[in-house]
Amino acid sequence: MRDLKSTAGFDIARTRGSSGPIWQARYFDTIIRRVRDFWQKLEYIHGNPVEAGLVGSPEEWKWSSYRQFARKGNSPIPVDPVDLPADGSHLLWPAPWR
Repeated sequence: MRDLKSTAGFDIARTRGSSGPIWQARYFDTIIRRVRDFWQKLEYIHGNPVEAGLVGSPEEWKWSSYRQFARKGNSPIPVDPVDLPADGSHLLWPAPWR
């Protein structure tokens, strides 16, 4: 991620003829280990346009997959179906230490 952001940042700054930071000051990666982690992160993503004050509710954001996941219509972009176990504590990838 560091190399990607560094290379892209320099290219963007050169194209703009500017200097200074291009990216946010922080970045946190997250490993989605359990079903509940997936749904929590998806809820967070769907809530971003609302938190930013761009829309009043997630379904109002044109490019959101919220409507598809909430079964309130289709998304304007293709969304692959997600078939996860109902148990939120179910591991999504092998955990050899268990």
